[in-house]
Amino acid sequence: MSEDYYYNSSERPSEQQENLDFAKSIMKSIGKQNAIAMAESGWWEGMNVKKAAMIAITTQELCCPVSVFFRLLSDALNRPVYTHEMVWGYKNLYLELIGEKDPPNLEEIINLIPEEKRIVIQL
Repeated sequence: MSEDYYYNSSERPSEQQENLDFAKSIMKSIGKQNAIAMAESGWWEGMNVKKAAMIAITTQELCCPVSVFFRLLSDALNRPVYTHEMVWGYKNLYLELIGEKDPPNLEEIINLIPEEKRIVIQL
C-alpha cells in the first residue's frame, strides 16, 4: 500500500499515516505466487463468510478477485462496503469485522473522503 495512495501526503497526514500503519500491522505477506494460487483456487467458496473476510483483509496481497473481496466484506458486515473505505477506513473495517466497532452511518462513510474531494448531490 503506497503512502500517497489516492491522495497527497499533505492531506490529512496523521489520519493517513495511522491508517497505513494499522494496515501494515495486521497484514501478513504470503507472496505473489501464493496469492495467485489462492485466488485461482476459489478458497473462499463454501467457507464461513466472516472467516474468509478475515483472511482476505489480513493478507497483504490480494488473494481473491476484488469483486469477491468486497462481497466477502459486505456479507460479513451485513452492509455495503464502499471502495473509499478500503483506503481511508481500513482500520474501521477491520475493527467492525472483529466486533470492536459499530457499523458507520452513511454520513460517517461519506466523511472518510476528504472534503475537497467530495461531490455530493442533494435531490
